Amino acid sequence: MGEFYTDGITYRMPGSLTEFQQKMYVHLINWKWKNITEAPGKHNFRGKVVESDVMLPESVKESFPLIYPMVLDEFRAHRKPENFPCRYLMHLNNMASSKAANVNLLLPVLLHPGVNTVLKRVKADFKSLATDKLYKGFMIGFWGGAETDETGASFVRGKTEGLVTDGERDTAGRNGASGAGGGPGVLGDRNAGSGTYVDIAIAYYNNQDELCLWMIEHKLTEREFAECGAFRSKGREMSKHLCEKSFSEITADKNLCYYHDVRGFRYWELTGKYRSFFINHHLHESCPFRNGMNQLWRKQLLGLALETNSEYSSVHFSVVKHPGNKSLDRTIASYKQLIDHNSRFSVLDSSEIVSAGQSLNELKLNRWVEWYKGLYNIF
Repeated sequence: MGEFYTDGITYRMPGSLTEFQQKMYVHLINWKWKNITEAPGKHNFRGKVVESDVMLPESVKESFPLIYPMVLDEFRAHRKPENFPCRYLMHLNNMASSKAANVNLLLPVLLHPGVNTVLKRVKADFKSLATDKLYKGFMIGFWGGAETDETGASFVRGKTEGLVTDGERDTAGRNGASGAGGGPGVLGDRNAGSGTYVDIAIAYYNNQDELCLWMIEHKLTEREFAECGAFRSKGREMSKHLCEKSFSEITADKNLCYYHDVRGFRYWELTGKYRSFFINHHLHESCPFRNGMNQLWRKQLLGLALETNSEYSSVHFSVVKHPGNKSLDRTIASYKQLIDHNSRFSVLDSSEIVSAGQSLNELKLNRWVEWYKGLYNIF
């Protein structure tokens, strides 16, 4: 945490930022000062609590001032706070939150009568939102398990009981012992402290009237996707858990990976099952998933498993990112090469969805477009 001085103003925000991040942080802080409060929030930096202009103060957190006001009631209603993935709501206190940006980008569209027209313009196979699935056709913080609504009915029907998965944090014992409802899930990595989930899942019918699922990971200012926790884990035995081994070597002996051997996560078991999806793995001499591709890999595995074991005939995974964020492009290009540009993975700029909504020239959507562009500096 540091200070940045520009135009006669001092901003308390993270240091070592890219040019894009620095520009966005200054913009977001200015927006906060104008529209929410000038009071700083608190941030835990290297074990010390410090004041940060990027964070929201305690006095306003409960009102979720970073969420678009017209969708706030539905956001609150669509699932109980205790059913959000670990630490999800905490991220909404950060002005640079990708979680909040995801809600602000997609809920105004998903809850609008023109949703089918808008999403068809950014996803060619989208015919209609499956409003009888999940919560009105969508689920924020989706892990693939047996979510339940107020009546106790399952949001995810079919063979998905107990499914899941964001192993970013290395906190639990073998098989993810637990505390999180629904068990360790299909990837075996869900527990009270971690587990793979996507920012939002959208159930829809395609042009052949087949039920499909669209999983989206939203990135705002991040310079990289989440990297492998096992590679840097203190529990990894350097002589036994050999990350320098190739894709084929690890699929043949899965215990070479700490996550499989010690934690009991099913990443490599499922990778072996779906190895044809990662068709160009031979281009990598060592494990391809040590760095930013790790997060893409895990979430793709979630989609592949759901496609095999649920009522969804196909599951697509997309990354939606801010148009000014170019830092993710190298990892995205490497991942596309790994999977030989498989159509079940795609990338969109958030501006594409905004433009699709704006094209309807409807009053409510136009108000949202103006608000969203102003908050996230999209022009």
